Amino acid sequence: MTDLITLSLRTTNEQDMIDALPFARGVDEDGTAMWKISSHEYNLNIIGDLYGDATVLDGVVTVEPVKLFGYHANIKCTQEIADLILESITVSPNNPKIVWF
Repeated sequence: MTDLITLSLRTTNEQDMIDALPFARGVDEDGTAMWKISSHEYNLNIIGDLYGDATVLDGVVTVEPVKLFGYHANIKCTQEIADLILESITVSPNNPKIVWF
């Protein structure tokens, strides 16, 4: 079995993620563009926008969650797919919100 690589990805917006991962794009039966979230070479988790935690005091939200920078995704893939991904969009979050098992 091939070892898989796990990468956390962040771009400025969804279109930049689309441009960075052309192998993960396709069209559905109606011709609508869509993400291809898995193949025999990868599994892709499109996260999208992330928000920081809200502040809650006595059950009341006192500070609304703040949108964090970027458009986010995680991918678990073969080395061949990892080689197609720009290093500039890979990140190493200190406190990942979503992790692979």
